[in-house]
Amino acid sequence: KLDEGSTIIIFPEGTRKRPGDKADYKSGFVGIYNTSKRKLQPVALNSGLYWPKGIGIIKKGHIIIEFLSEIEVGLEKNTVLKKVENSIESATKNLLV
Repeated sequence: KLDEGSTIIIFPEGTRKRPGDKADYKSGFVGIYNTSKRKLQPVALNSGLYWPKGIGIIKKGHIIIEFLSEIEVGLEKNTVLKKVENSIESATKNLLV
């Protein structure tokens, strides 16, 4: 699908979390990263402020989506995981203010 121009979106945190809660990053996306040999594009969002996990009510507000610096191809699994988590978490904190 990537060769056909499709985009794959994966939430490595596994599910929505409350703003400020520690995320539990999963490593499954690293297999796609290694197989596809393509850069990763981490994204930070503040949707947890308006659509909290476990609550069916969506609050009115502005959801911000921030595209972060790409992560290069060919990194080791633990390096990729750390880069993804650090970039998303630090950017997300800035979106919560």
